[in-house]
Amino acid sequence: MFQPHDTVHDVLRWAYSLEARIVYPTTPLDPSPRSTDGNSLTLHERRAEAALVIAKVDRYTHPPQRDLLYAFYTVPVGIALQNRKTRCCTVVADCLNADLHKPRWWLVDAVRTWCHCSPVHTREWWAQHLGLSTRTLQRWQAVTYDRLDDLLLGANGGLESYLTTPSPGGIGSIHPTKSS
Repeated sequence: MFQPHDTVHDVLRWAYSLEARIVYPTTPLDPSPRSTDGNSLTLHERRAEAALVIAKVDRYTHPPQRDLLYAFYTVPVGIALQNRKTRCCTVVADCLNADLHKPRWWLVDAVRTWCHCSPVHTREWWAQHLGLSTRTLQRWQAVTYDRLDDLLLGANGGLESYLTTPSPGGIGSIHPTKSS
């Protein structure tokens, strides 16, 4: 669970990692599973809290930002999450192509690498395929990564007021939605 002082990055990483976990039905041996301090949550409550975080991402971000956040934070466990991450990486690459004007599938590979997925082709393959040096591709990749980092900071900054401000009566640091 996260604390009110955690960053948006920490909150989103936590929520998307919980999304990937499988919950196995169990019968609690102790009828009151909470600790005496009142701050601990059951697994189902943590998953519900993670779902609220992801719902806030869906509500308070524009589609390109949402795809960027899904591409970066989704843990690709299971075919559905793998497909979502792959689709979002492609959408993000298509959005970047309008600014960077690089080959589409090279950008998809660069975005996949930035999102901690394996690229379809190696840098050497791309150099041979495009007729460029690997040094040129390294420069392209550095520019692409800088642009992706800036976009991620902007998307996270837009969610900060919704995910990290304290709210009385809320669960953890998830707070009632702000009216738009």
